[in-house]
Amino acid sequence: MAAIREVVALIDAGELTATAAQRGFLLGAIAAQDNNPLLYK
Repeated sequence: MAAIREVVALIDAGELTATAAQRGFLLGAIAAQDNNPLLYK
């Protein structure tokens, strides 16, 4: 899961390009994992 956070950090730093929808999808995946750790093992 840390990998998704790193990708978002790269997007925020301008190292990667992404649409707002793509960034939102990644943030949603992080939120889902944070709210239900059983989803991702």
